[in-house]
Formats: sequence, structure tokens, C-alpha cells
Amino acid sequence: MKIVCILLLLTSFTLHALEVTFCYEDRNFPPYIFSTSNNEQPKGLMLDLISLSAKDAGITVKFITKPWLRCQKLVKQNQANALLAMIQTQQRSQVFAFPKIKKSKQAYLFKGEYAIFIQKNGPFDLDKTKHLLINKNGLNLSVYYPLAKYGLSAPLGYVVRKILEDKNVLSSLNLTPIQGLKFVANGKLDGFVIDRKIGIYLSKELQLDHKLMATKHSLLKTKWHAAFNKEFYQTHQKPIDNFWYAFEIHRAHLINKWSLK
Repeated sequence: MKIVCILLLLTSFTLHALEVTFCYEDRNFPPYIFSTSNNEQPKGLMLDLISLSAKDAGITVKFITKPWLRCQKLVKQNQANALLAMIQTQQRSQVFAFPKIKKSKQAYLFKGEYAIFIQKNGPFDLDKTKHLLINKNGLNLSVYYPLAKYGLSAPLGYVVRKILEDKNVLSSLNLTPIQGLKFVANGKLDGFVIDRKIGIYLSKELQLDHKLMATKHSLLKTKWHAAFNKEFYQTHQKPIDNFWYAFEIHRAHLINKWSLK
């Protein structure tokens, strides 16, 4: 009788579980997201955190991959329910639902730290000098402009790309992270901005770590979020809040599991 009751409860839970479609960029961003073939299970530190937190909140997860701007469009239209990983800005807060900071300051996925990847021993390898490419005030234009040749780049649709554009240093080239790092290594781009850990992983995968290095200081330090369609969030606020707050429970364990210090 007890077994029957348990089975009925589990069946009821499954029937009433909230299904959420998460869209993430169709790129290789180790260790957070590893690109896989269509037949392989998606894997990566960030996807593990999503899956574990969703299970705690009674949410069934479906992952889809698209270009980053396409993910944003799909979630705006509620053709996908959420996207990752997104930096919160004032403009984006008007379009997407983010965790309410007052309730929990830990309801984020991971912290991102965006460095400029430059050529080792190249003109911008300045960290050992007093003329830093990035200082406490950000990109040091008085250092960059005299040495600038090809411009700096970052992935399309990223907050850091807008920073480069606003400072009038953005290259006209639209490059993926892998393309950008290769261009820098070959001396065809002054620098490429990407999260420090992702850039280091990709440099090693591309066997370019002997040619590339990240600036000591970061252009941007921020938090990454799983952002939701606003209407979807308003309809399912409680399970989504529980999902967000579960990040804190699993984050440290997963960081240790993936040896990400």
C-alpha cells in the first residue's frame, strides 16, 4: 500500500511539474558549457547548476541552443521561457525577469570576469609595466590609442561589446570567441574580450596558450543570471523563485566538482 501511495505521489508530481525551456548560446564555453553533438547530453558546470536547481524547484528542464541574440528574441516572445547566462542591466531588466536582490543576493549562476586576451610579448603585453592596458578605471585609452592597430572585439550581443563600442575601440569584425582568439594569436586583432576562465580553457583547447594571455585586470566583473520571460515568470513566480534560490545550495559543490577555483 505504501509503495502504491509513493508511486501515486511521484506520478502526481511529474504531471504537475513545470516545464521550462532554457535557451543558451550555441558555442563552446568551457567549463560552463561544452558544445556537444545532437545525440549527446548537454554538459557543463552551468548546465549542471540549472538541472540540480530545477529538480529542487519541481521544474522539468528542456535545453535548446541558438545564437545569443536569437535566444534573447525567443525568450522575449515566450517561444523559450528562459535564457542563460545573462548580465543584468537596466535595459534588460525592462524586458526580462531577474531575481529580486532584496530576497537573495546569491540567486545568480556564477560570477563572470571579462579580461582582454592579447598576444604574449606583443605590443599590449604591458602588465609588468606601469602603463596598464586596463586600470582601476577600466580601459586605459591613453595607453591603447597610441598602440592601436586593428581594434578590440567581443561576441555579438554581449555587454562588453557595447563597452568597446562606447569607447570607440570596437573592431568592425564580427568574430566568435574561437575566431577572435585565433585573430589575436596571429596578430590580426589587438585583443578579444571574453570571460577569463572561458578564454583560458579555449586557448588551451586551441593550443594557443603559448601565444595568448589575459590582462591582469578585468574590463568587467559581474554576475550571470538565468533570466525569464516576464509574463512566464509572473504566472509561475513561486517555482521560479525557488529555482533561483537553489543556486546557492549547489554552486560551491559544483565548483569543487569541476575544480573551478
